Amino acid sequence: MTRGGSGQVAAAAHVLQKEEERVQSRPQGEPKGNDGIDGWLGRLRLGESKQEGGLEVVALLRDGDGGPPRVLLTKQAVELGLLEIVEQGEGVVQELLARNSGELPVAILEGDTLVGCKQNRVVAHSVIVAPGTSLGIPVGCMEHGRWHHETRQFAVGAMKMAPELRSRTQRDVRTSFLACGERRLDQHRLWQDVDDTLAACRTVSSTSDYYEIVKREGRDARERAASLAPAPGQVGAIVLADGALAGLEVTDHHGLWSAMAEATLSSYLVGLQRGRSPRGAARAAAREWVSRVQAARVRTSPGLGLGTDLDVEGPGLAGVGLALGERPLHVAVFPA
Repeated sequence: MTRGGSGQVAAAAHVLQKEEERVQSRPQGEPKGNDGIDGWLGRLRLGESKQEGGLEVVALLRDGDGGPPRVLLTKQAVELGLLEIVEQGEGVVQELLARNSGELPVAILEGDTLVGCKQNRVVAHSVIVAPGTSLGIPVGCMEHGRWHHETRQFAVGAMKMAPELRSRTQRDVRTSFLACGERRLDQHRLWQDVDDTLAACRTVSSTSDYYEIVKREGRDARERAASLAPAPGQVGAIVLADGALAGLEVTDHHGLWSAMAEATLSSYLVGLQRGRSPRGAARAAAREWVSRVQAARVRTSPGLGLGTDLDVEGPGLAGVGLALGERPLHVAVFPA
């Protein structure tokens, strides 16, 4: 970023900080009004529908981005040399350390895969790392059989973890937070899910590494995801398998969705084994699923770093998100 833009970034950060203070001063769990998160979701509209790999992928649109994105994403910040993700001390399986040396907040989103260091990980809970700060990130191990350094710091994987594994991780974290106030996944459950997924994809890994699936099938999935290039004004997508909800992903800015669309959508194409929906799953048209999300109850709680955690619950669906000020940066909803 140029020096000429530093003042603008500082001013934007000041405005965001004041907005955050106002949001955080509300009682925990208080629903947002129509001018806040609920209203923002209510202004989403459907775009073009495309078929790919047995899935229906419908664009989610929203007008009025109003300037550049307010944050960098994990991969962007790492590749720019502004974010360093390393082991916590000598290594803690379910927590890593993120250092943001840049001038913008960095959003590290649940489902992001992190490759390297002592073992490959997946982000269990979304966080926003403020400029010039360090923050512990809740993660889970997706490589059971390795515990030695391969790199000094983590790189960001080319794909998110499969949506059905992310959905179970969301439930783990929600249960853990309600029980003891900690945002942790069930590591034994995740290891079993990784083993089951490797077997289903007929992929052998000497270290039980989920990322072997990405290496084996990722290129084809990313090529197919590239055919779903974001349309103007697109901020997310809803993915259906024979009318069953596979997932809904939405961001607050076209630029954010453009940056994460390939890594996100390719994980659906691999993770759902080409779009097979679970037996007995509820089915509805895309418009009905979006209406259910818009009518869902959204609870809030303070985030681990900047921002506010969102918990979304409605008929046949559940999800999580992260807001910065009055607008969600990212919301991911899966079948309940």
